[in-house]
Amino acid sequence: MYVGYGDEKTGAIGMVDAATNKRLDDEFKLGAHPESCQLAASDPNIYVNLPDLKQIAVVNRGTHSIVRWPLTFESNFPMALDEADHRLPAREIAEVIGRRLNVPVVSKTREVATEHFGWIGQFFAMDGPASSAPTRAWLGWRPTRPGLLADLEANYFEQTELAAD
Repeated sequence: MYVGYGDEKTGAIGMVDAATNKRLDDEFKLGAHPESCQLAASDPNIYVNLPDLKQIAVVNRGTHSIVRWPLTFESNFPMALDEADHRLPAREIAEVIGRRLNVPVVSKTREVATEHFGWIGQFFAMDGPASSAPTRAWLGWRPTRPGLLADLEANYFEQTELAAD
């Protein structure tokens, strides 16, 4: 099992033997607190969100190499996966946001998306299957809250009036 921990100096991804619940000596030092991470099922990579550094670290579990993707925007948020289809539901997320904000959503080729959005355009076009099944099995975790799409649909785009100070 992989666990993110630490602060801006000690941030790392550590490993715990799920059978014995013992920490393993191996770790991937990141130099910042890991906000979230996703393990790729189809390759040895762990994608780690490092918002304090404005980076995504791509950790290769086999070679222990770390590649860093710099981010050019101010905010950096956790990753979301569609557990049923083992994919990042970028299209569906965009459709919910577009529908709730009453703005059109259009499909773009990988080349056009990359030109417009930079490296993140290619990220959305990748097929990176992942699953929370191991975490659910190891920890007995059973999600009880709505999934990302249902949560976006229900909660994020309500118009509210702010109270005057």
